[in-house]
Amino acid sequence: MVPMPSQDAVFLSAVSSEFEGARNALANYLLGHSKLTVRVQRSSRQDSRDGTLLGKLHDDVAACGTVIFLIGKRSGAGFPTPAEAAPYQHFLPVDIAEASYTQWEYFFAKGLGKACRIYIATPDFPPHSPDPAPDDRPDLQAVFVRHLRASGLHWTPVKNPDEYQAKALNDFLGVPGTAVPIPSENKPILLPYASLGTLFKGRDAFLKRLRASLTKGTTAAIAVHGLGGVGKTRAAVEYAWAHRADYTALALLDAETPDRLDSSLAALTGPLRLAEQAVAEQAMKVEAVVAWLNQNQGWFLILDNLDTQPALDAAHRLLGRLSGGHVVLTSRLTQFARGIERLDLDVLTPDDAAAFLLEATEKGRVQSPDDDAAQARALAGDLGQLALALEMAAATIDTKRMRFAAYRKLWEGNRARVIGWAEQKIPGYHHAMAQTWQTSVDQLGVPGRALLERLAFLAPEPVPVSLIADEAALDDLTAFS
Repeated sequence: MVPMPSQDAVFLSAVSSEFEGARNALANYLLGHSKLTVRVQRSSRQDSRDGTLLGKLHDDVAACGTVIFLIGKRSGAGFPTPAEAAPYQHFLPVDIAEASYTQWEYFFAKGLGKACRIYIATPDFPPHSPDPAPDDRPDLQAVFVRHLRASGLHWTPVKNPDEYQAKALNDFLGVPGTAVPIPSENKPILLPYASLGTLFKGRDAFLKRLRASLTKGTTAAIAVHGLGGVGKTRAAVEYAWAHRADYTALALLDAETPDRLDSSLAALTGPLRLAEQAVAEQAMKVEAVVAWLNQNQGWFLILDNLDTQPALDAAHRLLGRLSGGHVVLTSRLTQFARGIERLDLDVLTPDDAAAFLLEATEKGRVQSPDDDAAQARALAGDLGQLALALEMAAATIDTKRMRFAAYRKLWEGNRARVIGWAEQKIPGYHHAMAQTWQTSVDQLGVPGRALLERLAFLAPEPVPVSLIADEAALDDLTAFS
């Protein structure tokens, strides 16, 4: 069922390797200065529940009132299989035999009658990444651009990210004759996912405590402590979204090891548009970011996964060099440097956990009106009311169109299988997490399980997209969170 379009939703279409920075800066402005819902292809990939990315892209474009395109020399990575494209073949014009996922966004928008705002990058537009994806098709993009130019639709040339943002905001927000100030240099928002909205249950009091603790002084560091899977990172990110208007910049940094913290800091030179992004030495990039933070007051950082003493020591050293902002540390450790207040995050209450399960599975599960509330509460208890376990269970129930009772039966059947590798004495973990994980893994197909094993073998290093050749396997993993 295609969702009803909303004039309060906009889809931003662009090839990530070529325009990710420009697209994200525009998205951040729209999210921070309006009540719009903003969608991009990455969110479609993360939210895909129907087994095909192309189907989710179609539905996301259909749900938006406006689609804003930034088009350049690259086609974008990834092409749907013939079987995936078959239901939507009527969207392609006769002179186009195949299209990348990004190109399909244009054909969907045109075929569905969406308001299209098209910007074509001039040859001197600086790309986000110097190299295209390995499977990029410049020949296919040339055909696509020729088709677009011949279509008679209005399009606007842009020569750099600033001009794209200014023209897009003027056109879209209807501010005639003046440039809308672009906050991308001063207010990057670098958070790993969007807010859960109404699905974020039971944390209002905690977020108020966090806000009160952070605003005691001009510089503050708070440690959010709790066992694995309780939702520490999610709580910190939800706080960031709730208070994004109060900060000049917001970012989550992977701080699991000292090296990861340094590389995460160095990576900020790009979004902050610092000259040092062009240098090879990571130490110089880190110094440039630290200097920017100290010169631009009012930022918010999340230092995530400080679960070992070396990682925490590195975070302490960084905090000793910063002033003028707020920092949240997420950790399963209990001892922190003086001056860092610790806030403990507990599991959700049974009522909040059950409410999450009911809402998160409302569209997908087979409903039993007389039994659902009781079964959701019982399942919440089985899962120890752990936020991550609840989310994994909800994804399985929703994707497999299950009843709560059927999932509980599967879950109980895995208790004996995980008891040997999921002892409760393991610091910071709960047996429910392992049992829920096993239940989710059991729902994967052969391709999805093979990909999961490959990713686990390579973890924790980043994995090149070129190693993930099976789109069906990726969709399989995505469907089950």
